Amino acid sequence: MRLVLKLPFYLAEDVVDFFEAAILLMPGHLGFFLRRVWLSLRLGGLGAALRMEPGCALKGHRNIRIGREVHIMQDAILHAHEGGRLEIAEGAVFNARVSVSAAHGGVLTIGENAMIGTGTVMHATGHRYDSRERPIKDQERTGGEIHVGADVWIGVGCVVLPNVRIGDHAIVGAGAVVTRDVAPWSIVGGVPAREIKKRP
Repeated sequence: MRLVLKLPFYLAEDVVDFFEAAILLMPGHLGFFLRRVWLSLRLGGLGAALRMEPGCALKGHRNIRIGREVHIMQDAILHAHEGGRLEIAEGAVFNARVSVSAAHGGVLTIGENAMIGTGTVMHATGHRYDSRERPIKDQERTGGEIHVGADVWIGVGCVVLPNVRIGDHAIVGAGAVVTRDVAPWSIVGGVPAREIKKRP
């Protein structure tokens, strides 16, 4: 009986998910328009002129805020469920297959006009691994923070780990793994990322 009472709720949720999946995959100008309209109803905040290309995935809509004139290319993943917070400032650009997550109480902020390279992964959360009796996947999640400053350029295929701040105007070279703070106006690269030089 309890399942029967919950069935309409589950069906309604499935219908919403179905329409969202169709809208997120829709190509062309109509797809761009419908995504803007749909996300203006679902997100915690959305500025004007969002350009989101087909194939993106979102989770934790109410915890995601996107500023004006943001461009998110195809197959990007944006997660902020389980009490996370994801904020993307005006003019930011996410290239294809970028994955950002502030799930499980994490916080992830992207500054104005930041550029995030194709295939970059930034997850503000991690897994506990204290217990030897339980698999890591069954242990608690830990929420951290990632802050990317304004006018930052993160190259192709980078990984940014939790509890890192990338200062304004910094550049992160392709394939870098960022494990600690990056100073403003610096250029870093490598695994783990280290400062190479200062920008002119």
